[in-house]
Amino acid sequence: TTAPGSDADGSTRLEADLPDAAYDGYEYMFVTIGPGMNVHWALPEIYVENLNGDIINDSIYERNSRISERFKVTVSAHFSANPAETARQSILANSDDYDVLSTSVSAAAGLILSGYLLDLHYVPYIDLDKPWWNQNASEHLSIMNKLYVTVSDLGYRDKEATWIFTFNKTMINDFGLDDPYGLVRDKKWTFEKMYDMARVVSSDINGDGKMDQNDRFGLLTQYHTALQFAESGEVLIASKDKDDMPEIVFMNEKTEAILTKVLELFKDGDNVFHASNFIGADDIWDAQLQMMNDNRALFQQTLMNRVLLLREYECDFGILPQPLMAQGQTEYRAPVDLGCTSSVSIPVTATDPERTGVILEALTADSYYSLIPNYYEVAIKGKGLRDEESLEMFDIIFGNRIYDIGWAYNFGGIPEMVSAMGFAGQTNVLTQYNRREKMTHNDVDKFISTITELQ
Repeated sequence: TTAPGSDADGSTRLEADLPDAAYDGYEYMFVTIGPGMNVHWALPEIYVENLNGDIINDSIYERNSRISERFKVTVSAHFSANPAETARQSILANSDDYDVLSTSVSAAAGLILSGYLLDLHYVPYIDLDKPWWNQNASEHLSIMNKLYVTVSDLGYRDKEATWIFTFNKTMINDFGLDDPYGLVRDKKWTFEKMYDMARVVSSDINGDGKMDQNDRFGLLTQYHTALQFAESGEVLIASKDKDDMPEIVFMNEKTEAILTKVLELFKDGDNVFHASNFIGADDIWDAQLQMMNDNRALFQQTLMNRVLLLREYECDFGILPQPLMAQGQTEYRAPVDLGCTSSVSIPVTATDPERTGVILEALTADSYYSLIPNYYEVAIKGKGLRDEESLEMFDIIFGNRIYDIGWAYNFGGIPEMVSAMGFAGQTNVLTQYNRREKMTHNDVDKFISTITELQ
């Protein structure tokens, strides 16, 4: 994959094709999540108040300053704990309060069905073919060849919201296990191989006859991530037909086989420890990182955002894509959590779509050359990861991300179904799905008729 911030040949810089425009001090307003509103996901992406010496913070400040100066605008943000609902209220009032909505894909999805968002294809000066717009996301999230929400390099939360594995290098060495990086390269990093390695290290280390948070486990995870795990095997709720309309592709032999083995794994309390099983932990997510740090966990299925947090510990760790899940699968797939990732969309109340497009394209293109390389090089590659091989894994992960449109629109409540099965220790995927198959297809039919009426 092409490194961010460079052209395919690594030399010439692509410029956004923008007019020489000045907007007389116009306040260009985003609505987005803000500091302190969610402990892990209120990341600075859009707006910061001042320079503070942190490379990510300062990249955002400097980007906004460059674009503000060039186009004579002020880039601002209204912080909301629920940006989609704040945008909805503004649109209902027919107010042009916000130029751009930045929220999760799942949250933006609800506004699409109300007809509240513009088709980005028709916003002047937004060039979705440019590398600062995520081509995978645009392909997966378009509907009837219209794109109401997508992911871009304006921010980095889509990177942080990607599902990965981390592994404990000390334990790999102590137990004489195969090098995970070599396994990935040789396409031998499979679900079965991961599970075999996990079984080797698990132990009731305090000898009290039970496996709990005081012991050593092969895998740390959380009950509700079975579907994210299976997505690495190209299990999707929905894909698109020839008319770019969603169609349910969820249940088949492959889906049943992959999800069943993941749910069986999640029941294995001797080798797998789930975050919600901590007792008395102030923060169960930090408690998981502490287990990695104490050499009491070999693997963790987690989101990329944990990598920056794990670097605060002494733990010698590496990063991997989620394993190959199906026989004959040759490409690693990295699911993006659509409830956590940030996206961009433009309210239909935009009074000057051309101005909206110019500034958004300018900010996003600038980010591709400033914020994103700094995120990669400094935050992740420099500080978060301790070795060169992790960089190779990083490129595999980010080059193969998937966005499930069926997840974005929650067709049939399938994400909740699989999550509930994980918590309940159930593995009868086909039976559970059959109970809601009709509802799932009804959801899609209703979705298609609603979208068609909007055209």
